[in-house]
Amino acid sequence: MTILGEITKHINSFLNGDTQEKFIEDIGNQEDVLVISGKRCTKGIYEVYDNNKNLKYIIKGKSIFSKSCFDIYNKCEKRIATVQEKERKFGLHILYDLIFKIGNKEVGIFKRKPSLLKNTYNLDNGWCIERKKLKHQYEIKNSDKIIAKISPYNEFGKLIVFNKNENELLILMVVMSIITYDIVNEKYMIKMARESGGGG
Repeated sequence: MTILGEITKHINSFLNGDTQEKFIEDIGNQEDVLVISGKRCTKGIYEVYDNNKNLKYIIKGKSIFSKSCFDIYNKCEKRIATVQEKERKFGLHILYDLIFKIGNKEVGIFKRKPSLLKNTYNLDNGWCIERKKLKHQYEIKNSDKIIAKISPYNEFGKLIVFNKNENELLILMVVMSIITYDIVNEKYMIKMARESGGGG
């Protein structure tokens, strides 16, 4: 069975109330897992669990459908990180970069460059994601080094497998930023479709 098949099997078992101890039983010694649950995402709230199904982070969007901004809290609900939107001009278009802050310190700027068939995302520490628009699996890379692998979890959630030596909070911020871009883009497409219908 492929790794994606194993992931799907464990996730389905968890959703059905089975009691296995971990999301992925045979994870490598040098790897770790985060699972983003989107059960309350329509309220702008996500919960993040470790591989042992312990709540690790809570993510709250202030206005996730209109302006990209969210806060990350630890399990004690202490705010530890923030992602804020910053407007940027790209030719005749306006793009929105995301400013990453851990505590009160800026730790990175996340940018998206959309194209016809794929979106390219860059964090200014060298991390890059190239994702085809119809693909929901992708990787965070630094040159040829794979930082993390992201797969669908459920309709809104994600499963993240990453190297234990990497900054998991920064990885989580990147994945949540891409989720946010997807939500904003989907609402924009719905708006454009309604307007092109002429309201008739």
